[in-house]
Amino acid sequence: MINFSKLVDYYCDLKRKDAEPIHYAADMARQPEEDQEAWKKRLGLEQHYHSQVLSNSDWKSLKKKENETDKQFYNRIRQLKHRSSERLSLLTYATLCLSNNLIREKPSAVLPSPSYDRPKKRPRLESEHQPPISNSIPIRNIDFASKLKGIYMPEQSQDLVWQATCHTTVTTCAPTVIENGQNRLSDYQAYLEKIAKIGLTESSDADVVFFRPDNPNLINEIRFVTSQGRLAFVTDRTLDSYKPKTTDVQLLAAVLEENGISLNRKVETHSMLQKTLDVHITVSMDIQHFLERFEDQSDSLFILDVPTNPSAGIPQKYGFVHSFPQSPGKHSPESRSLDDLESSIANTRLIHDYPQTLDKSWGLIHQPGTFTQWHHDADGKLTLINCKTGAKIWSIFIPSRLLNADQVREIMVRFAEEKFILPQPHHGRVVNILLTEGDVLFQPPGVMHQVYTITPSYFQGSSFWTFETLHLTRFSRLIDVEHGDCTTNVDHQDHLILQCMVRLALALPHFTQGLVHYKRPLAALYDMLGNRYAYITKHLLRRIAEDLPPPTSSRRRKNIMGDPIQAARREVIAEMDQVQHIELGLQILEKALDQYEFFKGGAQDKKQICKRYLERTDRQWFGPGEAILLDLKVLEEVYPPRYHQGYFI
Repeated sequence: MINFSKLVDYYCDLKRKDAEPIHYAADMARQPEEDQEAWKKRLGLEQHYHSQVLSNSDWKSLKKKENETDKQFYNRIRQLKHRSSERLSLLTYATLCLSNNLIREKPSAVLPSPSYDRPKKRPRLESEHQPPISNSIPIRNIDFASKLKGIYMPEQSQDLVWQATCHTTVTTCAPTVIENGQNRLSDYQAYLEKIAKIGLTESSDADVVFFRPDNPNLINEIRFVTSQGRLAFVTDRTLDSYKPKTTDVQLLAAVLEENGISLNRKVETHSMLQKTLDVHITVSMDIQHFLERFEDQSDSLFILDVPTNPSAGIPQKYGFVHSFPQSPGKHSPESRSLDDLESSIANTRLIHDYPQTLDKSWGLIHQPGTFTQWHHDADGKLTLINCKTGAKIWSIFIPSRLLNADQVREIMVRFAEEKFILPQPHHGRVVNILLTEGDVLFQPPGVMHQVYTITPSYFQGSSFWTFETLHLTRFSRLIDVEHGDCTTNVDHQDHLILQCMVRLALALPHFTQGLVHYKRPLAALYDMLGNRYAYITKHLLRRIAEDLPPPTSSRRRKNIMGDPIQAARREVIAEMDQVQHIELGLQILEKALDQYEFFKGGAQDKKQICKRYLERTDRQWFGPGEAILLDLKVLEEVYPPRYHQGYFI
């Protein structure tokens, strides 16, 4: 039986040099009274698919409908191809898992089925959206507002009502700072009223998968879900035992000290009033002084990116504390950490420097009524959010799976620039999730989100890379290249990210035996190494250019030498070229990808081949592609074991 997705790719590769996709795709329409053999002969496919046939459903889909234009036919075939590719990816994943004892029992019902990959109906938004009936997180009537008014929020604060399922509501205070009888944060209040009408998601659906903390296969299922561009939410709340808490300042201070946060630490505070003026000025103060201002209703303050120790807060079950070295190829699904960079560092001895991962672990301390608008986290990392105390409502934009990567990036940039905006129905949907004490949320790379803090809160988080989501890392970093100054909350130097990508590639032999990898993420990692200069961020160049001394009059006469942006680019390229063992990382990835037909053929530049493959797969923004198992012996042909026998550096 011919796989429809691979057939379309093969025919497109044959014709790509001769015509535009719309034109040669229209040739695939079967003629009246034409059988499969005649059809394959007309398209030049008889030798490659001599003894294979299409399924009846795929063959019927190639019949052009009445009054259907070439463009409409091309779009329909492209959608059918994506569905075929997604079905194959999920089937291959399950087969590999079962054959390698990755799934020792029947898969959990919470694992999304292939039918979720492309919803037949477009999701509804705002007041039209009704979350599915919940059997995962039943929430009784919760009133946060009444316990905050008059203490942390003004008495004049309006209520925001978030409709959940089973006739449940969550009531919070709207952002409020009263000045001369007027709410200075009225724009935020009006916008959050629209967000609240969307309601709260309380159980698994096409875009969010809920897990219990005692799930025996939790790490692998989180990896699989996030590789598909879905959110993973871990909670142990139940209908009988869940009782919401309202955190006060004394409890917040105690939680901070329990998690190793000194109250005397100097931090930079942000102001909601300053945000209304589009002014980004921070005020330095210690945490103790910040806590004393919680009952000051003249402003709403918050602290971002408080450096923390991972061992003091992030649950150890996710493997962030113990990334011990393993023998080559001996990682097991049970012992594998979620943070693949940390494991890679522990298992490579060729490089003796330690990549700087300043956002490995961080904290968020917020007063109630604070709101951060649309943004995505930097560097294409997967993000873990762990609620230590308090409550927030996390709003996430889930793009439609009918859009390609370029369309999604365009929408995300518009969100970051305009801020007070909701998606059109054909763009996607907004998902609201209530996070309370003990909940853990996993965000795939590149996810646009905004956060509303309900009560005094301390959240701890971590940003990290996984092999399964590197295609989303590439997707996110390509946004940062052009628009990083308006989409990310932090930024790092490009040569440090390259250093981390190299370390991931060098450690690949350690993640082979019994572990599943995917075609598209490995190709994305190869592209981020081979075409590394394409990932230089423009806002970083502008920042460096501002610090450069002005060119002399003699240099100004030379166009490129006198351009500060070009000078900054040369400086960044020089730093990237100093990163060690890039070529060795590329050789390891070439060995891993050589099993694919698209990557073979030494006559062509493999970097360009990989780039074209990724551009073709960008027709969908989310899927990781086919699942594969890597051969340790093949990888060790270019990277002998003596260089990567595991031990801590």
